[in-house]
Amino acid sequence: MPGLLPPAAHAEIDWARGYEALDKELQQVAREAEHGRRYVDKLVKVWLRNGQEQWLLIHIDVQTWREGDFAERMYVYNYRLFDR
Repeated sequence: MPGLLPPAAHAEIDWARGYEALDKELQQVAREAEHGRRYVDKLVKVWLRNGQEQWLLIHIDVQTWREGDFAERMYVYNYRLFDR
């Protein structure tokens, strides 16, 4: 996971506690999306240094062309995860 996050975010995570992949939660969000079935790379649960649980949506998207609805798709993922 280190290297995929901005340095400030990486510094806030208590890496000694590890992380938990939330694949089922992510599949459920992706399945319910109005834009059809799409996948992002990882949804993980981490714990911050202050003890708070935090979910991280880590999305890596290599595009060979401009996708007009990319921003909307990211918004849909975020608000559906927020609702959960």
